[in-house]
Amino acid sequence: MDSADNLVEIAFRRCVTIPRMLIQVIGWSVPHHDFLSRLTIRWATLDAIALYEFSKFLSNVNLTEICLDDSPVKGRNYEVLLASPNSLRYLSLARCDLDDEDTARLATHLQYPRPAASSLAVLLLVANRVGDAGAAALADALRSNRTLRCLNLSGNVISDVGAISIFETLTEFPLTADEIIKKRLRFLEYLKLKSEVYDKCVRQLILERNHDEGRAMRRRPTLQAPQRRYSVKASQFSNALYQKAEALANELVGVFTDPFSVEQTVTRSDHTYCIGNTSLCWLNLSYNNLEYSSLGALYEALAHQQWLGPRAAPGLLRVNVDGNRLPVDCDQLFLIEDLLHRARCSKSRQIKHVVDKLRPGRVRSSS
Repeated sequence: MDSADNLVEIAFRRCVTIPRMLIQVIGWSVPHHDFLSRLTIRWATLDAIALYEFSKFLSNVNLTEICLDDSPVKGRNYEVLLASPNSLRYLSLARCDLDDEDTARLATHLQYPRPAASSLAVLLLVANRVGDAGAAALADALRSNRTLRCLNLSGNVISDVGAISIFETLTEFPLTADEIIKKRLRFLEYLKLKSEVYDKCVRQLILERNHDEGRAMRRRPTLQAPQRRYSVKASQFSNALYQKAEALANELVGVFTDPFSVEQTVTRSDHTYCIGNTSLCWLNLSYNNLEYSSLGALYEALAHQQWLGPRAAPGLLRVNVDGNRLPVDCDQLFLIEDLLHRARCSKSRQIKHVVDKLRPGRVRSSS
């Protein structure tokens, strides 16, 4: 409870088992607690059914944080927490015995336009069994994900291969044919939706104008005005009515946003390239199996984001590679730290904006 006696967190600690009926009762009760934002399960025993029951009420509550540290789930179906639209922004799965296959299933739900790709900001996978295949799956998700801000993979078994696959998504990369086709399909869906909304606005404006003209005719019965018939087609409208319908449609639908929009891509020699993921701010790869070759890829990513300047908003600001098989005294490490320091200094306002966005969820650090 908080100082005003509002329920803000439900916590299970060292429970041998959590009955399914208890989870269902919680699911019926939590929609009545507007301040509830965190679910914590530590050192407990869960099965796939229990996790599924927890996921069922996520879309009906304001839960923004879930911590399942030290609580491995039999079946490891953690992806159910990200399958449906919800308010989840923080997910911690430290020491939950995740392997590459489990990580790949999680990463699939982080790809745009999946629901979790627009909500989850912090993902902590500390001290699991994530290897290069799992890191590659996360890197594939980072190609289109523009919401994830913090990714903690410390204490796993990732080598240079997996780390470089992540670093390569932070710099310029070519779009695949499948990514280009899906982007065009999303744009066509946007145009279709906007056209439907525009037609509805046009009809509504016609009804309102006819209603106003009818009222005016009733007020002045001596004037014989010819009846007018209006069509839905915009070409038969006055310019003012057309502009008003267009403005209403733009306000209701909004502008087209896409991770591979014109602002995020460049075209050279008939090939389309994305400028890279500039949304990820914090990356922790400490205590893995990284060696010297991964430092070069990290430096290239940071140098690329430094070259982008304001377009890299906010960009990578903090990287932790402690505990790996790296040289203690290395020029690359000094150059990387210098680039990170310059990025933090030049983007202090953007850092404050990111922190303010994460503050309602009270993001906690993971051990």
